Amino acid sequence: MKEPARHLLFPRVIILLLGLLAGIPYGRAILKEEHDNRITAWCVAHAALSVGAILMFSLVSILPLLKVDLVVKWLFVALFIVSGY
Repeated sequence: MKEPARHLLFPRVIILLLGLLAGIPYGRAILKEEHDNRITAWCVAHAALSVGAILMFSLVSILPLLKVDLVVKWLFVALFIVSGY
């Protein structure tokens, strides 16, 4: 695995864990029949964090195949990590 792609491994696991943990208050909000805005907010947090982590999973697999300069690959990695958090 190329160097820039390897640096996405740990952040994507952390982001996926946060996304999955956001499902706990989301489920509780549904069960307690809380206000729709609160349920929607937890739904967005749960979905966005999970999808962001999955996007990083796919980026790791295609990053070594990109025919761009190493600096551009590092830029991709840095921007995805920052946007994920």
